[in-house]
Amino acid sequence: MILGILFFIIGLLWGLKNKYIVPFYYLIWLTLLPYFVDVVFPFKEIENLFLFRTFAAYYIFTMLSIQLLNKKTTLVTLIIKNGHVLLSLLLLVLYFTYLSLIRDVGINYLNYLRSNLSPIFLFLYLSIITPKPKDLIKFIIITLSIQIFIGLIQEFTVMGDFSFNKEGNGVVSSLSGGFTGNNLYADFLTFTSIILLLEFRYSNKYFSRKLVPILLILSFFLIFNSGIRLALGSLIIGVVLHLFKDYKINRIFIYVVIFFSLFLFNYGLSSILETNVVNDWHVTSNSERQSGLLGVFKGWEYLQYSTIFYSWVLISEFFVNNPFFGSGLYFTTQGYGGVVSYLTSNATDVTLALFITEFGVFGLLLLFYHFRSILYNNNNLFFKNKLFIPIIILTLISITDSGIFDTIIMSYLYFYIFIHKPIKLKNHETNNI
Repeated sequence: MILGILFFIIGLLWGLKNKYIVPFYYLIWLTLLPYFVDVVFPFKEIENLFLFRTFAAYYIFTMLSIQLLNKKTTLVTLIIKNGHVLLSLLLLVLYFTYLSLIRDVGINYLNYLRSNLSPIFLFLYLSIITPKPKDLIKFIIITLSIQIFIGLIQEFTVMGDFSFNKEGNGVVSSLSGGFTGNNLYADFLTFTSIILLLEFRYSNKYFSRKLVPILLILSFFLIFNSGIRLALGSLIIGVVLHLFKDYKINRIFIYVVIFFSLFLFNYGLSSILETNVVNDWHVTSNSERQSGLLGVFKGWEYLQYSTIFYSWVLISEFFVNNPFFGSGLYFTTQGYGGVVSYLTSNATDVTLALFITEFGVFGLLLLFYHFRSILYNNNNLFFKNKLFIPIIILTLISITDSGIFDTIIMSYLYFYIFIHKPIKLKNHETNNI
C-alpha cells in the first residue's frame, strides 16, 4: 500500500512535468517495477504485488482525467473520435452492474472489469498525448531485452525469482522472468516478439539489424524452456502467417511447408516421440511438456489431461445452463463444480471460456463490440495490414491463458497501434519523451 502510494506520487509529479512520460511510466510500473521493487522490499505474498499493481491503474486513470479536465475541447474531441470505444465501455459497466445487483456479488464484477480492462485508459491517454513512434518501439525493445535478461538469469542460475515464488510456479519450469507465472512470461515474449518481427520486416529504420534477430532467437529459446505449449505454438503460427502475408515469398512454397509440417507431425514425429507425449500431470521436463503440441493429434486421449479440458467442462456443463446471460457461479464458494472459482488458482487457464460461461453470449457480444471499437473502427486499413497477425496471436493465447484480459499484453498492443498513429484527433499532439 505505502509503496503503491509512493510510486503514484512520483509518477504524478513526473507526469505533470512531462506528460509524454506517463504511458511509459505506467507500463514500466506493470512490467518491471514489481520485480525490481521485490528485490529491495520483498512482497512475500502475491496479493501484495497485485495491490501494488492496482495503483498503476489508478495512476493512468488519474493522469487521463487531468488531461481531460485541463482542456475541455480535448474531452469533446475525444468523445467524438472515440465515441464507440466510450459507448462500449459504458455498456460493459452497465451490464456488469446489473449482474452484480441480481447476483448479489457486491463489487466483485466491477473489480473484475477494472483489473482486466484498465488498459483502455492507456489507449485513451495515447489518443490525446502520443509519443513519437521511435520512442514507442524503442521502449518495446528495451523492456523485451530486460525481460529476456531476467529469464536467462533464472534459466542458468538459481537466482532471479520473486520472493513468493522461490519453489517454482508451475508444472516444471520456474522460468517466469519479471512475471508471476511462466505462462504470463511466455505469452509476453510471444506477443512482443511478433510485434518486433513485423516492425523489423516492414519498417526497420529504428532497429539494429543484429539486435533484433538475437532477441527473437533468445525469445524462442526461453518460450520453449518455459514449458508453455500454446505460447510456442502461437509464435510458430505467427511467423508462418507473417511469411504467408509477405508478397515477396512464393505462397506455393508456404503451402508446401504447411502441408509437409502437418504430415510430419501426424505421421512422423507423433510416432517417433509417442513415448514423450505425456499428460500434464506426469511431465518431468520442459521438452516433454512441449511435446504436448503433438498430443493434439492423439485427440481426446491426450486433451482430457490438458488445460483445454477445463474450458470444455465450463462450456459443456455450465455455459449451456444459461447461455445468454451466463451462469454466474465464479464468485460462489463451489464455483463451477470445484473446477474453477475465485478460490482456485487456475482461472487464467480458462480465461476466455470463464468469461463466456460467467457472462454469457450477451457479455461476449459487448466485449467484441468493445475491442472492435478500438482495433477496427479507427482505421480499417491498418487493421488489415498491421494488426491482423497480432490479433490472431492474442486470440490463440486467450484459449488457455489471459490473452485479451492480460493488462500488460493489451498495453503493448495499444503501444503498437500508436506506433502507426491510426487515430487522428483534432489538435493531435506528439512529441519526444
